[in-house]
Amino acid sequence: MDYQAPYRGKYKISCPFGKKGDWAAGWHIGNDLVGLESKNIYPIAEGTVKSVNAHGKSYGKHITVLHADGKESLTLST
Repeated sequence: MDYQAPYRGKYKISCPFGKKGDWAAGWHIGNDLVGLESKNIYPIAEGTVKSVNAHGKSYGKHITVLHADGKESLTLST
């Protein structure tokens, strides 16, 4: 399965996977990205919306997409 960034155009990683912190796991378990040219967010691959705002307030507005390979992506809106 081919995955792509959730932004079209330039973006940066605002918090990398594995960064030590106060998260429940003790480290950050994802990559946080922010669009530099556009704030429009797109799915990283084809899939089905599994949930909307189901992971608590700490994630803000978000959706979870289930992809054909069984992996899930969680995308936040700012």
